Amino acid sequence: MWKLAQEADFDIQELESLKEEMHHYEKRLQKLQNLKIDLSVDQPDLNEFVTKDKMGKKLAKHTDSVQKLHAELEAKIVTRHSEF
Repeated sequence: MWKLAQEADFDIQELESLKEEMHHYEKRLQKLQNLKIDLSVDQPDLNEFVTKDKMGKKLAKHTDSVQKLHAELEAKIVTRHSEF
């Protein structure tokens, strides 16, 4: 996506803003990966307040959030790229 953004008709400030948004997106992706790992590993230290069910719900919510952010970034870049 970054390469497309650089080739599109964004000014320097817009590119910097996109770069920050993409950095935020990357952090969310990493968190999503960590949640998936945490859920797949049998963790004996899980207490009654943090059940696998709660972690599964958190994973689903975070997955939806990451997918939405990806779609928004992609739409922003592709729209501007196609105008170019």
